[in-house]
Amino acid sequence: MDNAVLNHCLELIRLRDHDRYLTLLMTPDAARMTLIPLYAFQTEIARIRETVSEPMLGQIRLQWWRETIDQLFDGPPPRGHEVVEALAVPIAAGLYEREGLQGLIDGREQDLDDGMFTDLPDLLSYLHNTSMLLMVVAGRALLKEKLNRAFTPEEAEAVQLIGEAYGLTGILRSIGPMASQGRVMLPESLLAKHEVETADILAGTCRPGLRALIEEMAGEAETRLVTARRLLRKPNMTLLPALFPACLIGLYLLKVRSRKFEPFLGTGEVLAFRRQLRLMRCSLSRRI
Repeated sequence: MDNAVLNHCLELIRLRDHDRYLTLLMTPDAARMTLIPLYAFQTEIARIRETVSEPMLGQIRLQWWRETIDQLFDGPPPRGHEVVEALAVPIAAGLYEREGLQGLIDGREQDLDDGMFTDLPDLLSYLHNTSMLLMVVAGRALLKEKLNRAFTPEEAEAVQLIGEAYGLTGILRSIGPMASQGRVMLPESLLAKHEVETADILAGTCRPGLRALIEEMAGEAETRLVTARRLLRKPNMTLLPALFPACLIGLYLLKVRSRKFEPFLGTGEVLAFRRQLRLMRCSLSRRI
């Protein structure tokens, strides 16, 4: 992969998905080259909502990516776009599946819709097509490249649970930023249960009910993480880099469950060096 293309992708990931950027620093060189194009692609499609003025323009961008992915699999790779050029390498090596990449694009369609999630299963369905699917595509690529095998049943279940847990934690951390964009990603059923008004969230007002809602969703994330750890006490070293984000879930849950957490003031962040230390511990212990 051309150094300029590689550096562009790394910088994109660093700016838009710092957690996964830090995981790449802990990843062996060969696996890193497999994951960088995927993570850069994910950042490109995840930011479409923020870069368009109306949903139709976002749909056009997503359709461009669909056609580009098909072209990468079916014909000579298009040039002139660094992330596309990066994707061409692992696709040519047979490491990514068309269905997975197209599924990630489809998952981002819901970002263009301001409609709310009706309940937790509805939110989890969205996470299956975004956070969880990204881990699935990453894990499959690493296992295929190094071991030429698919997930074991335990690995497949654990990846799903980790993807859900990481996604739920991300939703809690992004309550404030999403509200500033006029978006509420918390399920309507939980808002009603805890007597939280959508208008209060959009106005940046933290009521007691919101803290109770955060605690309930944090509990859902923790339950999934605990189950995944039980399934994969020591993940295969080849698969581990795809699961590294799981190591950060505990740090984020401590933050959002703290009495000092202010969802509209950005206090859910964890300093980079603390995340790096946790990832290093995860890598050395082979535990998530």
